[in-house]
Amino acid sequence: GTNLNAKHISELRELAEKARIASKAGDLDAFFDSHLAFRRKVWTLSENRHLQQMLERVVMPLYALYVIRQSYNLEGILQTTIDCNEHQDRILAAYEQKSFEEARETARDFLKKMKDYLGTRLPPASTA
Repeated sequence: GTNLNAKHISELRELAEKARIASKAGDLDAFFDSHLAFRRKVWTLSENRHLQQMLERVVMPLYALYVIRQSYNLEGILQTTIDCNEHQDRILAAYEQKSFEEARETARDFLKKMKDYLGTRLPPASTA
C-alpha cells in the first residue's frame, strides 16, 4: 500500500533472505514458513482486509499441498523455491521504487504461474 515505509521494506527483505537461505539449504519447511510470512506481510501492506481474508483461504491450502507432496517431485518443489525467491526480489524492487502497480502485476503473474505448476510439480498420488 501507499503507507509502505523503510521499516516495511526492511522486514520484507529479512523474510526474503531467510527464505533464500532455507531454499539453498534444502530446508523446505523453513523456506515455506519464511515465504508465507513474506506473502502475509505483503497482503497486510495492501491494507485490503477482504483481499487478505480471501488469500488466506485460497493460498494456505496450496502451501499445504506443497509441503505434503514434496516427496513426489522434490526437484520440482526445489525449483519452485527458486521461483519464489525471484518473485520476492521483484516485489521488493517494485516496493523500493514505490511502483505499486508493478508490484500488483508481479504478484498476479506469480500466482498464475504457481497455479500452472500445480499439475506438474504436485502430481496426484499413485493409486497403485
